[in-house]
Amino acid sequence: MSLGRIPLLTLAVLVVLAGCSVAPNASDAQSPTVQSTAETPTTAVESTQPTPEPPGGYGEVYADVVADAPENATVVDASTSSVAESQSLRDAVDRAVAADGDRVTVRVEGESAYRSVDERFGRLPLYFGADGTSEPTAYVRHEGVIVRLSVSGGLYE
Repeated sequence: MSLGRIPLLTLAVLVVLAGCSVAPNASDAQSPTVQSTAETPTTAVESTQPTPEPPGGYGEVYADVVADAPENATVVDASTSSVAESQSLRDAVDRAVAADGDRVTVRVEGESAYRSVDERFGRLPLYFGADGTSEPTAYVRHEGVIVRLSVSGGLYE
């Protein structure tokens, strides 16, 4: 092999290796895939068929409109950062208000997306029932309506 070909071969190997080490867009890992039983937004996929669990698991956000929050529960505005920063929590609140009293479910797929939702839900003032043993819920006011939120599949099960 001639000495002139070595730099060219080295360059070709470096180009191939550089192409293999490109990481996926980090923002894609944080974007939840949402499925809803209410209505289909542009970022969601609605399905009447059971969806197999994706690698990394999933969780669900449940939301429904209530007349009033329990006496010892704190109601936060939907603009609070924990709700505003989570597409799934925002979607659940918006859909519950639009659902006219029906409970809605927003499915969050993927471990990192679910962890993000779970973390933001955990930052809300949670209500554990009068005796402290009930499923944790959060109460959010949106457009003058109180929405009860709960999350399954994570730290609060």
